[in-house]
Amino acid sequence: ATTSSLDPVLAALRDERDFSYADIITVTGRVDSFWTEHFHEFDTIRYIINGTGYFDLRDANNEWVRFSVKAGDFFLWPGGIYHRFTVDDNNFVTAMRLFQGAPVWNSFVREEVKGNHSARMNYVDTYLCGQDPDAEVPATEAPTLGSGGTNAGKSSPDSSSTASAQTRQLLTLSVLL
Repeated sequence: ATTSSLDPVLAALRDERDFSYADIITVTGRVDSFWTEHFHEFDTIRYIINGTGYFDLRDANNEWVRFSVKAGDFFLWPGGIYHRFTVDDNNFVTAMRLFQGAPVWNSFVREEVKGNHSARMNYVDTYLCGQDPDAEVPATEAPTLGSGGTNAGKSSPDSSSTASAQTRQLLTLSVLL
């Protein structure tokens, strides 16, 4: 059976967004490289064929947001967002990885890159209003004891709420697709 006959919505999205290449991956347990916090240079696009699992994504406040995935879920998020994946207690998921153009599959581990990558910097500028959680705060700008938190004086309430709203919109888009 073709993808078109199995899921006409997926087939239409593949045509509309020019997802010209796809592969299938089956995961039957925790994979360390998937669980290690990382990002990809290009958009992450997945269609869950069978099974269940969890993706965790970092939000605008550098906190994990977990969402479960199951057969029939389709989602995407932009290159540069930190994330990780694991199966749930069922220890099984089969997913289609989709690519626009030739497949490029590179992971960049957070601890090794620390934001020093063009895809990550683009993500920070677009979705986090330029506030990179990995950026070192110069000593003159470091919050002082009792100053109200780790970001006191570093970002305005407007930029933080805008970034949070953009992240919520991104996650909502991912889940709805």
